[in-house]
Amino acid sequence: MQQAKGALWRIEYRTDVTQANSLVVPVGYLMEAVWPTPGAKWLGIVVRRKLTPLELDRVNLETWPELSTLESFMIKTFDEVWQPTGAVTDLGSQLVATRYSEHSALHFARDSITIPEGDFDPSMFGKIYLDFLELPQRLAPALIAPVVTLPTWRRPAAAAPDVEQQTRAA
Repeated sequence: MQQAKGALWRIEYRTDVTQANSLVVPVGYLMEAVWPTPGAKWLGIVVRRKLTPLELDRVNLETWPELSTLESFMIKTFDEVWQPTGAVTDLGSQLVATRYSEHSALHFARDSITIPEGDFDPSMFGKIYLDFLELPQRLAPALIAPVVTLPTWRRPAAAAPDVEQQTRAA
């Protein structure tokens, strides 16, 4: 029995790679699991549809134009990971993640994942999927515009019919 392999990648954009405390813009998550013995594979990706205008102001779109069309870039990445790259034991996400090293502004950071142990059973896909469903809540925008409440204007109340009202203007 061969052990199952898995990886969870946090995809993020760091606005300044020279500073450890720079703004990090969450982009998405890529989760992959491989069971070599039956040749089974599970792959999931969750991505923000687009970055906020304030986040895009911090992104160098000349170097990273794919972040302006985030959804199409991530679909292409998903398709690339899904394609067989060699033996079924290989993680396609590992090969893609090496292009975006920790010294890169667009970065695939390894996160913790729990792969069910034991011989492959199709019900394992359901267990992984439940973990996958928790990922979207981690993708809150890093920068959003503040909401400004404006004062509401109310019409003056009309005088009741039994009330006398008199005004003058000069």
